[in-house]
Amino acid sequence: MLGIFGLWGIFFLAGIIGAIFCMINRDFSYPFIGRWLKGKLFGAQITEVEMEEREDNWVSGVCHATAILQIWGVITPFIVWFSQKGRSAKLRLQALQAFFYQLIAAVTYIMVSVFGGLLYFIGIFGMLVFGVASNGSGNDAHVPPVFGILIFLFFGGMMLFFLIFMIAVPLYYLLAAVASVRTIRGHDFKYPILGKIIARRINTSSQKVTPAL
Repeated sequence: MLGIFGLWGIFFLAGIIGAIFCMINRDFSYPFIGRWLKGKLFGAQITEVEMEEREDNWVSGVCHATAILQIWGVITPFIVWFSQKGRSAKLRLQALQAFFYQLIAAVTYIMVSVFGGLLYFIGIFGMLVFGVASNGSGNDAHVPPVFGILIFLFFGGMMLFFLIFMIAVPLYYLLAAVASVRTIRGHDFKYPILGKIIARRINTSSQKVTPAL
């Protein structure tokens, strides 16, 4: 068991070291696989400008791809934006888009989960109270119509909730996957509404910077 945990510790330690190197603008390559992958991706005959552009494309794609990690995925695009925002406008835009896209999704997921859990327990508690009250009143007790309406609304609301959840979640991952593939292939990508807002804010901030005389 200690050997397994030691291997996992080395695995994660290598990732942490790579992240630190990237944050301080130092090159980092994993042993063996780093050089092999670099040769496959960039080839031998490539200029430094082309290499940086391809790196930006791949890092942008990774920022979008971390959406699969749900709540923890926002860490990667934030670190990339914070440490590499001066590298290129494209990388800055894509990292910032990925960060806010995943942050909004994470906050929404937490809020919806809490609301759904509260709705579920309120519905179960209400049905238990209704059952106890009905049994305690005898077999000839008259059930108020409002209880039937409330039960119908509860189950209808739960079905609508799960239907929206089943549609929104795959759409969220699909959009992030499209963004990742397009940016890796060198294309620009903007999320609906969010992308335009962030691009406008970045352009506005850039225009406010006055050149030195």
